[in-house]
Amino acid sequence: MRRSHQEAVRALASLGDTRALPSLPAALDSDVDAWRAVQVAGYLPRAADQLVPRLCDHLRRLDLSQQWTEMSANAVLSALAALGDPAAVPVVVDTLGAAVRHEQHHIMRSALKSLGAFGPAAASARDTIRPLTTAADPHTRLAAVAALRAAGGDLAEVMPPLLGLLDDRIGDSAVLLGEMGPPASAAPPRLRTLLTHD
Repeated sequence: MRRSHQEAVRALASLGDTRALPSLPAALDSDVDAWRAVQVAGYLPRAADQLVPRLCDHLRRLDLSQQWTEMSANAVLSALAALGDPAAVPVVVDTLGAAVRHEQHHIMRSALKSLGAFGPAAASARDTIRPLTTAADPHTRLAAVAALRAAGGDLAEVMPPLLGLLDDRIGDSAVLLGEMGPPASAAPPRLRTLLTHD
């Protein structure tokens, strides 16, 4: 019976139906099968006021020094990004800092992607994001550049690391340059060299 209830709530939430409430907040509060609630919370932006504080509490409680928390952290960060409530920015920044300390690269990238989704509302996170534009891992560098640009980072500071990523043959950097449009006018010579890349 419990499983049937959970699946019905998940289906309603996936459809954006607020009748999934109050079951999702209850699951997050009790921590009983909270992961099921996390998976679909992002589909209910109209209930962000109820879900975001609970998701933030859930994220704060995760011990990022443990590898097994990676999937949970990534799922919560994804849900927070989907809900788009800037109230989550400080917790996402704290999570990013913890991920850096514990060298959790996947969580770093998820946190950066989440901050990028908040756009200019994440401007306060730029000082935390900026050092990661020179991270050893190129995929983390790309996520940091994308987040910094979305949070209102200056073109002059995002273009050099982004062009450097082209040299490293990180293809998604070309996608980001394309999304930037005319402000990325310094990129075409480097992009042309990639036309012959396998």
